[in-house]
Amino acid sequence: MTNRIAALLPASALALAVLTAAPLLAQSAAPLDPEHLREQFQSGGWDSVQVESDDATVEVEARRGGMELDVTYDRASGMVRDLEIENSDGRPVMIPGLTLTPAA
Repeated sequence: MTNRIAALLPASALALAVLTAAPLLAQSAAPLDPEHLREQFQSGGWDSVQVESDDATVEVEARRGGMELDVTYDRASGMVRDLEIENSDGRPVMIPGLTLTPAA
């Protein structure tokens, strides 16, 4: 069961509002560096961090405990284009102030 947020969020908002991940990047005009993102996720306690990138996007897949995260960033702006969060046991994803449940 996958929960999907299809909204544009700044990368810094992901760190604060989603899963209390380590701060990913400060907003800047520089394009996202895929290796820097990998290091930030790993230092935030995420395992199995896989990063794929092209000219337009950077996609990060990572696990922590029973949670799996798949986030796609706009490489130029640092904005989140797509976010998928999944608990391996099917429980709802809990974010302070927000509960994501699978769509019916």
